[in-house]
Amino acid sequence: MPFCIFSNDCWGAEIYKVLDKPFNTPFIGLMLMSPCYIKLLENPKYYLELQLVFKSRSNYPSMQKLNAGIDFPLATLGNSDIEIHFLHFKSKETANEKWNRRVKRIDWNNLSVKFDCGKDYANEESVEKFLNLPYANKLIFGREDFEQKEVKVLEKYSFDAVVQFRNCFLNFNPIGWIKDEKEYKNKFQKYAGKIAYKYL
Repeated sequence: MPFCIFSNDCWGAEIYKVLDKPFNTPFIGLMLMSPCYIKLLENPKYYLELQLVFKSRSNYPSMQKLNAGIDFPLATLGNSDIEIHFLHFKSKETANEKWNRRVKRIDWNNLSVKFDCGKDYANEESVEKFLNLPYANKLIFGREDFEQKEVKVLEKYSFDAVVQFRNCFLNFNPIGWIKDEKEYKNKFQKYAGKIAYKYL
């Protein structure tokens, strides 16, 4: 069964890479600040139909500092205040082309929505909003649980999404939140063992 991952950073891309699946989601090679991500998730079909509008300066102080030292495209969805930080893209043209192509691949009937609430202006309010969103498959983890039992607190937390993906295996099998677990269970168990040995 196909799956479509929404993620506020590059974490979800690692699952596609491990399973050798095409990126059928636009949430690849980029990041969103928590307020932007939650707002998008509240009305995704509307926001993801808007065209990217590229800009030169972020509304977030932490990203202003980062963008000053690293040249990467920054855009909003239409004239909204939802910012997309294309950290792993070298040009606006490439970011725009891949974003639009992958938006068309979204399978709205097979969404798996993940939220790392340990960074990027995440707080108790954003956690509560995420938990109240009407998605069947949701995963939330971070450095603390904000007194919410649904939040998985990681033993080793990293701001790097790729490292974070590896560290998750200390606490849970990430495949467990994807609907068709049986299809990929063995592959993930083998991968988890290699990851634990090589990286942790």
